[in-house]
Amino acid sequence: MSDRKHSRWGPKLTQAGVLDIVDRCRTGETQKAVASDYAVTKVMVSRIMSGLSWSNVTGIEPHKPGHARGEFAPGAKLTRDQVSEIVRRCEAGEGCDAVARDFPVGEGQVGSIMCGKAWSHVTGIESADGAS
Repeated sequence: MSDRKHSRWGPKLTQAGVLDIVDRCRTGETQKAVASDYAVTKVMVSRIMSGLSWSNVTGIEPHKPGHARGEFAPGAKLTRDQVSEIVRRCEAGEGCDAVARDFPVGEGQVGSIMCGKAWSHVTGIESADGAS
């Protein structure tokens, strides 16, 4: 990529490059493929996507390594925007079963979101048992 700078330690990413990495990973490209295009390691791409590197640019909240949260978790079926929409609709009075039909999750997952057992880092909903 033309916006990379090189130092004696290897390629340096720019803000534009980091944002492109995030966009490409979010659209489904593998971290390995994106890393290859930027001549950085897959570990670096993973650190960017988990918020451990460049979070001041990406806005991705850092979390414990190995414990991806939200849409960055392996197998995630929802995005932050979808979770916000689920909460909005449930708080407006729609039932969990009706809301779940419009998303790639079941009624139980919608219930977990609404009681603060899932996605509490996005919703701000606190679990009654103190777990979030």
